[in-house]
Amino acid sequence: MGEFVPEENSESCLSPSTEGTLSARDLLNDIATASQWPSISELDEKGSQGARQKMKKAHKCRFCESEFTQSGHRNEHEGRFHLNLGHKCDICQQTFGMRSKLHRHLRNVHIQEKRFECHCGKRFNEKYHLNRHMKIHKDT
Repeated sequence: MGEFVPEENSESCLSPSTEGTLSARDLLNDIATASQWPSISELDEKGSQGARQKMKKAHKCRFCESEFTQSGHRNEHEGRFHLNLGHKCDICQQTFGMRSKLHRHLRNVHIQEKRFECHCGKRFNEKYHLNRHMKIHKDT
């Protein structure tokens, strides 16, 4: 096969023109505008929670009026609340869309297992909580 040779007046992708280039922030904002994701400025102004509320809820429940930003969240909702496919806690009868969430519920609510321990002796049921706690030791 022959070697690719670009036409004389065409721009090569190996040496992009700097004319009209966007900063990384502008590029991310352009991508956000074309998609359901919040722009960087929305994240800056409102934090992730406020920006999450602005996301398009394109996935509608087939049984009720609920809407979701992700199809997986809709599927979990439909299975749990409409199709009785959830995983039920034998102790309190609460249902969960995923078995892992039921297991976490059992560990944290009913067993109160605290598997994560700080060097100061304090124990936590979630690694996230231990990591958050560890910040107090860095500040002192």
